[in-house]
Amino acid sequence: MIGLQDLANTDTLIDTTKALEEFSAFHEDQEDPMPEVSCVLFPTPADAEWSNITIKFTDGHTVRVTCNTGNNRVSQVYNFTQMGMADGRTASPNKQWNLLEGFADERGQFTWDNPKANRNQKKQKQELKKVFQKFFGIYDSDPFEDYKDHKNRVCYRSKFHISPDE
Repeated sequence: MIGLQDLANTDTLIDTTKALEEFSAFHEDQEDPMPEVSCVLFPTPADAEWSNITIKFTDGHTVRVTCNTGNNRVSQVYNFTQMGMADGRTASPNKQWNLLEGFADERGQFTWDNPKANRNQKKQKQELKKVFQKFFGIYDSDPFEDYKDHKNRVCYRSKFHISPDE
């Protein structure tokens, strides 16, 4: 716990340099909440929600990720390996990357009509959720929501915006 009195300067105002040092030290001491997921970390603004995130495929192996909260805008390009979606045996995109492409193909939805749909997609979506929560640092909510299609089958919708390369 960090008390505000510990961050004040002689004028009883918060010393932002001191605060940054304290918070940085605190952050470094925290354990990785998902050590099983290996990826770079997107510099997600603190006030970001899933709806602030846009993913656009630039080719089959690369995406442009943008987060726009109104106050902050961050945009960077990543490949499937950087995002933690490489098959460790073959170094090619894994099933989660293929599922992400499926979401892009349907502009944020994944239905049983998608050619990439299979019986294991629930497990693949759970794994993709873990990767996204770590990559974006948004652990308190799910980046996907379930819904039922016209045949009463469970399908998935992304809470972020996603589109294929065109």
